[in-house]
Amino acid sequence: MAQGAFVGTPTLSARLGHPFSRLQIAARQGRSGRSTLAARRCRGTIMSAADQSVAHTVGWTAVAKKIDPFWMAPEYETGPYRSSRPWEIETQRLFGHKEPALTFYRDTFFWCPYCEKVQLQLELKQIPYKIVKINMNCYGSKPAEFLRKVRNGLLPAVEMNGEVFVESTDIMYLIENRFASHHPLLPPKTDRQRSGDVDRMMKLERNLAGSWLNLLRGGGMLSALGRRAIQQDLDEVNETLGLYSDGPFFLGGNEPSLVDVQYCSFLERIAASVPYFQGLEVVGTGRWRHIEAWFEGMDSVPAYRHLKGDAYTHVRALPPQIGRCPIVESAKPFVDRVESAPLKQVLLFTDENRADRHEAAAAICRNYAAVTRDAMKGAQISADDVAFERLFDAALQCAAVALVDGPEAARATYQQSAPAFAASGRLDNLAAALAYEARRVCTPRDMSVAAAPLFQGALNFVRAELGAARAS
Repeated sequence: MAQGAFVGTPTLSARLGHPFSRLQIAARQGRSGRSTLAARRCRGTIMSAADQSVAHTVGWTAVAKKIDPFWMAPEYETGPYRSSRPWEIETQRLFGHKEPALTFYRDTFFWCPYCEKVQLQLELKQIPYKIVKINMNCYGSKPAEFLRKVRNGLLPAVEMNGEVFVESTDIMYLIENRFASHHPLLPPKTDRQRSGDVDRMMKLERNLAGSWLNLLRGGGMLSALGRRAIQQDLDEVNETLGLYSDGPFFLGGNEPSLVDVQYCSFLERIAASVPYFQGLEVVGTGRWRHIEAWFEGMDSVPAYRHLKGDAYTHVRALPPQIGRCPIVESAKPFVDRVESAPLKQVLLFTDENRADRHEAAAAICRNYAAVTRDAMKGAQISADDVAFERLFDAALQCAAVALVDGPEAARATYQQSAPAFAASGRLDNLAAALAYEARRVCTPRDMSVAAAPLFQGALNFVRAELGAARAS
């Protein structure tokens, strides 16, 4: 099966106009982020009776009051890292310091595995830094100012004291040496065994990354050879992870080291992409149990959880970066699983996932106007269709209420607009627009991997309510 089989699915390579960015861009340029509904009201646009009834929903102001203020106006400079801040704006992470010690240039869309490594290191060490977002070549041009500093445009890059450094591994060792007192991620030299293992483990990661890239880009006989090569490398990585029994990480213990930081982004992408493109499952078979335990250990690290991406994002982000990735026939079950996931997510409402639910609800509430416009475009609804805009806005409010107050409250909210939904005769259009948005979430750029399925589940909840109305 060829990659082209999915050309009808929204791809991340064309996402510069994604809904979770456009509202933020408008705010940056000093324009109102409100929906065009408000402007049309002011112009005296005539609306149908059904359209008018939809106006009497709970309202975004009331929804916003229900959401934890941390998510509506989070403290980015010192709080837990969240990439969901208006991502085209330069940001700072100070960790209580007065000013950043360096400038970190990373990719805009959070696709770059090398950028993920360096940022995770900065977060774990809590080094104060300034973030500047730069496009990758596969989705945009780079600013001339950046190219004057980094002539080949490589990402990531770090600027310290007027000097610019590139190549992620070199940067990581440089940071470790210059900020040795900031939560060291390398073992002390007195620990000769672990110190001696670091170089071998780091070289093994490069071998694994090479095998993975060769596998994804290969075809025919190359695919068979690539499968054997990556299985051998995964066997060696798994064995290496079993060297120290006092913790799940490469050098043991209860906290990740620089070795874990080096591996994190590529093992993450391997686990997502190898099943999808090559039909070879990495996690869940028991063959590489130490790798599975390592993933569980990394997921217990907040900084990593907030920077990791999901399989749905990775399998779309990789081809624009590395070229065509053929899909073998045996991968079809994995492809189906990944492709169907956004529309199969259900609304999970528990005390344990409250923070993730509120993160997703805040993403909707802060960006509802842009999400509505994007959904209309995706469902091929005219941008001037004010009646549909109102209908979708009401449906989106139901999803946000579902996330903060649960399904019963969401059903009550839905009932306020149910007559207008039914009278409009556009239940199918609304369901299609909601499904389109469920497939549009990019992690971690739009929201974290924990919040994204809850966002999708809330949209699917509203889709189910529309379906029930359609059936009746």
